[in-house]
Amino acid sequence: MRLKDLTNQTFSRLTVVSYERKHGRTYWNCICSCGNKTSVKSSHLTGGLTQSCGCLQKELNAVSMRARKTKHGMSKRNTRYYPIYQSWNSMKRRCLDPKNNRYHCYGGRGIKVCESWMTFDNFRVDMASTWFIGATIDRINNDGNYEPTNCRWLPKAKNTRNKRK
Repeated sequence: MRLKDLTNQTFSRLTVVSYERKHGRTYWNCICSCGNKTSVKSSHLTGGLTQSCGCLQKELNAVSMRARKTKHGMSKRNTRYYPIYQSWNSMKRRCLDPKNNRYHCYGGRGIKVCESWMTFDNFRVDMASTWFIGATIDRINNDGNYEPTNCRWLPKAKNTRNKRK
């Protein structure tokens, strides 16, 4: 098979300067935009799996992992919305995760989370205004789904008495 010459081409932060054969495979010698040299397997370079000498990952790690993964900023313990986020997260796990120890009481018997509440921001818009300290989410119709018309906040003590027979 004929080798396609990638010399002088740039892939993300890597510029190809030459190639070499190792163990029957083609590796491209590259210079990263940061100045470091690296050797990259051909398929990793052309497929976009390797984009730098490793400096890109270091830069991304400098930004907080939580800040990159959290879109709404409400999951941190030091915000007043943390309990709302926890209620939302627990509600989804009870209904969607068969490994959850309470799944059989919720998702296992057909209780669902409405489509709009699959994202935290929508849940927060619908429910945060009525939330209070010590509140737990309650379904008005115990056999109904988690949706705006069927949910409210109750004190934990009152909600624990609200169980199906």
